[in-house]
Amino acid sequence: MTLAEMLVVLALMSIVGLMFTQLYVGTIHTTMFLESNNDLALFGQEAVNEIKLEIMQSRRLFQNDTVGQGYLAALALPSAQPLLTGSRLPEADPNGVFRPDASGETRTGNALLAVRELEAITATVDHDGDASTADVDFLADVFRFQLYYLTKRTEKPIEPFVYALDLVEFESQSYADYFQLSGLPSTYRTEVAKVLYAAGLRFAWDPGQDAANAFYQIGSDGSLTGPVTHQVPPARVRSLLPQLRGGRITGAMDYSVGITGTPPLQTIDPVSVMAQESGSFPSGFEVQVIGPSGARKVLVRLMLVAQYQQKLTSHANSVSVTVAEF
Repeated sequence: MTLAEMLVVLALMSIVGLMFTQLYVGTIHTTMFLESNNDLALFGQEAVNEIKLEIMQSRRLFQNDTVGQGYLAALALPSAQPLLTGSRLPEADPNGVFRPDASGETRTGNALLAVRELEAITATVDHDGDASTADVDFLADVFRFQLYYLTKRTEKPIEPFVYALDLVEFESQSYADYFQLSGLPSTYRTEVAKVLYAAGLRFAWDPGQDAANAFYQIGSDGSLTGPVTHQVPPARVRSLLPQLRGGRITGAMDYSVGITGTPPLQTIDPVSVMAQESGSFPSGFEVQVIGPSGARKVLVRLMLVAQYQQKLTSHANSVSVTVAEF
């Protein structure tokens, strides 16, 4: 083979190699795109469905007023998962419809705080202190506080920002119903409170009071002391989007809840559609509440993004649910 022929062969091999390289890169990009699109839709729908199922059993929804802000401040959120700066609860609109906020309106929030009713505890007690009468069963109501909110995480950030956002669920420890207990005769109340203490409950909550006056300490002797100053401790704090740490196929995708900021993310789905943006508010988690007390309707919208080599794809999921509040 002559030198000229060898050069021709090398040139052809280089061209073929370049073609295969471009084909391989294109295949990788296509795989990334398909993975991220499928994942965003799946992850987002799972998260909003879980929120829907949880808040359907709510005793109360808090809004962005003095009472709601007080309860939000009373939650002992972990320092590793702080509330995103600028976050707020929604303002309930008793006669409104779901719609984007007009200029100056603050109906939309990016955090959701509710009190959920749990399965009642059956307390079999001597209700009258008379051994000659039969014991009775009392169904003691039990509640817990649940907060859904955004928090920053620094690993696998979304460019041009230096962080990503995660959607977190805070679940408090369980609380007895002080209003229910306070209506019982003294002996009856003491015996029920002893059973609740043995079941692990240490505080009772008064649904009709603000956070500063709502909590009573349950003693092992069945006493109720209060109201007391109380920080609501977590029983569990977890991400509703644990899959955001990386893609299922390659692990190379960076995932996040949509971020509101400057410059704005260039995505097909807008990061927010209901709120008036300000700073990092609302980012990709929006909540609206409409309807009168006792028949609230809640809209939750969650927008997620995925990034690979500065290329972005997105998906938004939403769900609405009726909350009786009682």
